Amino acid sequence: MKILDGRSLSKQILDGLKSKINSYNQNPIPPKLVMVMVGENPASISYIKQKQKSAAKVGLATEVLNLSQDLSTAQIVNEVERLNYDNTVHGILVQLPLPVENQDKIIDAVDPDKDVDGFHPFNVGHVFTNKDLEEMAPCTPKGVIKMLEHYQIPIKGKHVTVVGHSNIVGKPLAVMLLNRDATITVCNVYTKDLKAETLKADILISATGVPNLIKKDMVKDQAVIIDVGFYKDENGIKGDIDFENVKDKVSYISKVPGGAGPMTVACLIENTIIAYEKQISN
Repeated sequence: MKILDGRSLSKQILDGLKSKINSYNQNPIPPKLVMVMVGENPASISYIKQKQKSAAKVGLATEVLNLSQDLSTAQIVNEVERLNYDNTVHGILVQLPLPVENQDKIIDAVDPDKDVDGFHPFNVGHVFTNKDLEEMAPCTPKGVIKMLEHYQIPIKGKHVTVVGHSNIVGKPLAVMLLNRDATITVCNVYTKDLKAETLKADILISATGVPNLIKKDMVKDQAVIIDVGFYKDENGIKGDIDFENVKDKVSYISKVPGGAGPMTVACLIENTIIAYEKQISN
């Protein structure tokens, strides 16, 4: 069994970006990421701080636009559109979840060229087209693909089961794997026999946030396991995989924390620099 070490790989990615960012910081308008947070959700505050910390390590300027949860959707959209027209802002991240009914309207308001989360329909459409257009793909799926590629884990022809079908992880990740010629099964809360589906998987990726959902008897011998789940309580942080009982049965496995999380942040910063380079070249 080998650990898919997202923490060390993310450091490699960020170290590779650091010199580029430092050189760009000499430009009249250096790269800048603005994170929009609505309300005071403790988890969102924690995630934003993690992103700021990683950005600071590589010299990327960040700003948090903390908006009142009392604002209407239209008022939040106006704030996002203001950032769209600000040429000193190159990346816009809208921290989810939002305390509004129609968060899609806010995500859709972000300029696709500044959409470093990769959630705008324009960028999602590129992901569905082919892998050559995935540079602004959603950060967590992009990070998972990078882990598989870094560890030289074959994807083509493999049966991959993705547990979780969110717009943020499950759906785009399934498409990105299809782009690499995998055979995909996507499961959700209505899947009748989850164990039957996970046992088919050469590569099993779980992204539900249900702690220890995937047990040892649900995993094929020598499978590759990537845990994208995240659940925090008074006993600490857990993933979707029952790690201690599963680890000796598989060939590769990621840990929580230290797997998909750091890769997500690294890909966010990478997407911001891709966005910056596109904007300064126009």
